[in-house]
Amino acid sequence: MAKILVIRFSALGDVAMTIPVVYSLAIQYPQHEIV
Repeated sequence: MAKILVIRFSALGDVAMTIPVVYSLAIQYPQHEIV
């Protein structure tokens, strides 16, 4: 199982922009673990 690393930034805007990307990755690569 491959892993995808997502680094969470501290600014609220960074987190808000990252959530849709993480969701898209989870949908597109269901066999991968997102950490």
